[in-house]
Parts: sequence; C-alpha cells; structure tokens
Amino acid sequence: MHRIVLHIFWLENVNGQKITLPYENSPVSMRKTQDKIVIDHDSQVQVYLHPDGMVTMAAKETLRGKLCAACGNFNNDHLDDLKLASGEGTNNFDE
Repeated sequence: MHRIVLHIFWLENVNGQKITLPYENSPVSMRKTQDKIVIDHDSQVQVYLHPDGMVTMAAKETLRGKLCAACGNFNNDHLDDLKLASGEGTNNFDE
C-alpha cells in the first residue's frame, strides 16, 4: 500500500518522500496534465485531483461489484454504495 499525499499547490510525496512528476513506481504512476494530476494504480483505478480540490475516480469494468465504501461497488445502484467489504452498510466515509 502506498501513501500518496497531494496538495492543492501540486507538492507531492509518496511514503514521506518528496517526488517530481511524472512518477512511476509499480503499481502506482502519477502524471500532471494541463488541469489536473492523474494517479493510476495498475491501470485499474485512476484518481484525478483538480486544482480546486475536487477528486474524481474512474475504475475499469473488471472491478464491477468488487469496490466498496466511498468508491461504491460499481454495480449501477447508488443506494448500496456505502457498504463495507463485510457487506454491512455505513454512512461514515472514514470506515
């Protein structure tokens, strides 16, 4: 598991080490585009950090039904998106 910290002013570090972009250390790669930073994890999940602080994600079809919690489970039913891996529901994004 990598701990990635991105600040609104584009200061980056991974596991406490300052990095420059583009960055690649399998399974994580990061690059800066004109308007956002893109974090790619094994080409399965992409996280986009926008300068205004907005974070968006994209997941491959192969992850359908395998995601949980804040990611949702990617089954096209938003009513069951806040479930933990155990199947228990939650309203707490920190769980």
